[in-house]
Amino acid sequence: MTPHLSLRDRFLAALISGVGALYLRGVGISSRLTVHRSPGVLEREGKNLPIVYAFWHRHQLLLLYVHRGRGVRVLVSRS
Repeated sequence: MTPHLSLRDRFLAALISGVGALYLRGVGISSRLTVHRSPGVLEREGKNLPIVYAFWHRHQLLLLYVHRGRGVRVLVSRS
């Protein structure tokens, strides 16, 4: 069962999400990125097939920015 959030908590969640989106956009705009995709990745992208990326934690925000609008999800471990 999903817990019910108070109006205050919903407001804070929306505010934090908005600030996070602005931060991510700022990081993306101010970064210089070079993306190298293997032929296998290009083929899967062309067929709109799912892809799993492995990367260092420090690149997490950049990966989200590069693949924005593609339905990318991030899985983070507790460690």
